[in-house]
Amino acid sequence: MSLPLPALNMRHACRRTPFYAPEAHETFRKIDEGVVNFPRKFDESAQKLVSSLLTNDPRTRLGSLAGGAEDVKQHAFFAPVDWSSVVPRVED
Repeated sequence: MSLPLPALNMRHACRRTPFYAPEAHETFRKIDEGVVNFPRKFDESAQKLVSSLLTNDPRTRLGSLAGGAEDVKQHAFFAPVDWSSVVPRVED
């Protein structure tokens, strides 16, 4: 099973996936129901970002709405980022 990008980001930041459970069937239940577990130390703004990106319904999922990536960039979590200073990635 591959994880969506927000889950991978949280995995790297917290050393566990947002759907962690000791038993595989419980992990799958949490994924299906959209139950996200955040560590106590996880920033509230980061929690809201990850939750918004992992929303099951694509009609309400951050990044899949009319504003697309701009909606993600405007999230409070990214407020300190000066997007004009971020160098765009150029692919061959």
